[in-house]
Amino acid sequence: MKLIPLEAYDAWLSEGGIIRDSRLGDQGSLEFRDVAADLWRAWETPHSSSDLPGFVTTLMEAAAPSGPFVLRPRGAAPWYTGTEYGEGPTPEQIRDRIVATLPIPKNHDGALEFELAEWRDVQMLMLTFLVYG
Repeated sequence: MKLIPLEAYDAWLSEGGIIRDSRLGDQGSLEFRDVAADLWRAWETPHSSSDLPGFVTTLMEAAAPSGPFVLRPRGAAPWYTGTEYGEGPTPEQIRDRIVATLPIPKNHDGALEFELAEWRDVQMLMLTFLVYG
């Protein structure tokens, strides 16, 4: 896993033709700059939680079939909620505990890059943020 500073992440997005979706305000959603009108601008998350692992696998295979994978929480949310273990909302406690299994500094506001061999960590983080926000 490699830490990517926020400025480098923004430059990477721009080079790839990815922009912030202006229709959604400051939610931090992204879209491709030049998407055809007849193509979907986003993927719908499955309604059944049991379908989430397959959804994440398909997304990873479509976006970067041989890696690397670059992740950042949606809406520019922090990697950690800052909730103290044993206090605060349970989903935030669980999210922070799972994120802490990886060497992500508490103050890191950028993205993470993973090689293909680290696909399990990518899935773990993606599923954690899909389920726990």
